[in-house]
Amino acid sequence: MQPEVAGTRVGTRKGQYAGVATEGNMALTFSVVDTWDDGKRIHVSGTVAATGNFTTSGDTLDLSQVPVIASDQPPVQGTGWLDGLVGYDYVFYPGATMNANKQEVFQQGTAVGAFPELAAGAYPTAITGDTITFYGIFKKLQYVSRTGSWFAVANTAA
Repeated sequence: MQPEVAGTRVGTRKGQYAGVATEGNMALTFSVVDTWDDGKRIHVSGTVAATGNFTTSGDTLDLSQVPVIASDQPPVQGTGWLDGLVGYDYVFYPGATMNANKQEVFQQGTAVGAFPELAAGAYPTAITGDTITFYGIFKKLQYVSRTGSWFAVANTAA
């Protein structure tokens, strides 16, 4: 039995959900490129588009509106990555919930040391035109017969 989430099913063929996106009043839009189920976890790859203004300490990346992920928890700690092509460093921080993840942006500095965070304000054209990729691993929804509901639970098998 597979969970029904907003009219979709988990464990579908590659590319079936290409183009699913989250929007709203946020500076970041997420689009699914591919998903797959390895039997223990749900893997998701996608792209993130930045528009508008960057806020200090990162913008929210809401994944709760992407039903194909079929998890009620953000990616497992240490399994969410962001990457770009234009020389900025994108860092993904999983939130406590699916709608509270953060994407922080750092720019290469002229001095030796850690990259400084991008200043709050309008995203530079290089970032709004960048191809920002995302990869995350999520806990799988599992059916619990005694409650009759689906939710993400920890797998005890490695």
